[in-house]
Amino acid sequence: MYQQEQIKELFGKQVLDYLKNKNKGGIVNEKGNTYENFFAVYKISVLSKDVLENDKEIFFASQIIAFVDDLIINDIQENIYQHYQLKNTASLRWGSGLRSIADDFVKQYNLNQNDIR
Repeated sequence: MYQQEQIKELFGKQVLDYLKNKNKGGIVNEKGNTYENFFAVYKISVLSKDVLENDKEIFFASQIIAFVDDLIINDIQENIYQHYQLKNTASLRWGSGLRSIADDFVKQYNLNQNDIR
């Protein structure tokens, strides 16, 4: 649609580089969001039988204040949580220490164990 050369001529190389990075981030975000949405729809379809036939009360959430927040499924009657951190990359690293995926899961487990409802 727009030519990079035209953008560079109008605004300069720095603005063109910014625009290319912005577009790259948007594409990555869209890809990840689509993956998360497909997975959520899959889990809803799998659990819908229990909701319809057994009157299960199941709560779905995403991107809430939690350490593992891409998809959270809570069986209300059983007070059981399932947390998903959804990644669609082969180069994932669990890491260690603060701000790592491994630490997020440990903290999420501890938080769930101390949930007092």
